[in-house]
Amino acid sequence: MRRRRWWAVAALAGLAVAAAGAVILLVARAGLDTADKVASVIGAAAAVVFGGAGLWLASRPQQQPNQQINRAEGDGTVYGVQGGNLIIGDPAAPDDR
Repeated sequence: MRRRRWWAVAALAGLAVAAAGAVILLVARAGLDTADKVASVIGAAAAVVFGGAGLWLASRPQQQPNQQINRAEGDGTVYGVQGGNLIIGDPAAPDDR
């Protein structure tokens, strides 16, 4: 698990360095006005892609589990743990304990 986390952190750091380098290169070569326009187009395209992916994921039918969890059946009485002892069934009278 640590190895996977390390690779994830390294990948994010590499992506951040690459993005910063691209921004610096774009601003240095094209100027601020062109860099602003390019960034706006990239942002709009990313918004359309991620918005469409979000709508597609939200419209998919949710999968229901095959079994129901935490379902009670039959007649039963549940008593809590008292004094560190778990009581199953009817509690005995205080003299019988």
